[in-house]
Amino acid sequence: MKCKCGNIISNIVFPCSTEGSIISQQNEEVLEREFVTEVKAFLSAVSSGRRDKWLVAKFGKDYPKDLSDADIILDLYTTTSDRYKLSIAECEKCGRIWIQETIGKNRYCSFSPDQGGYTGLLSRNRQGNSSRSPKLKGIEQSDAPKP
Repeated sequence: MKCKCGNIISNIVFPCSTEGSIISQQNEEVLEREFVTEVKAFLSAVSSGRRDKWLVAKFGKDYPKDLSDADIILDLYTTTSDRYKLSIAECEKCGRIWIQETIGKNRYCSFSPDQGGYTGLLSRNRQGNSSRSPKLKGIEQSDAPKP
């Protein structure tokens, strides 16, 4: 995707430090309910000896049957959550954030940071990073809004 600053935003590499997804609180609640329902249905099929039949009904006949239950639950999460998440991308040159306008459509709107420039918002908030509340350029920790 070409940013307004002229930079090309690429998501060829996965996982990509400048790509991610966002979800509204309303969609998050629906996602959680649907995901739990899907997992319960799968576990019920496993415990009643209908695992392979359930996999075919859910994912189709070409879905691998040799996956672990954990891998299948991850696939359930992915297929369920993809229906509710919007894609987000951050330009590494100007810091502009691009948010998908509609799930499943390749249309994005952009927002540029008030402080200007790339701050690595998505990349610095990865799992394992010690700070859950990063310092933003020009904002001291004491100035940050309180939750």
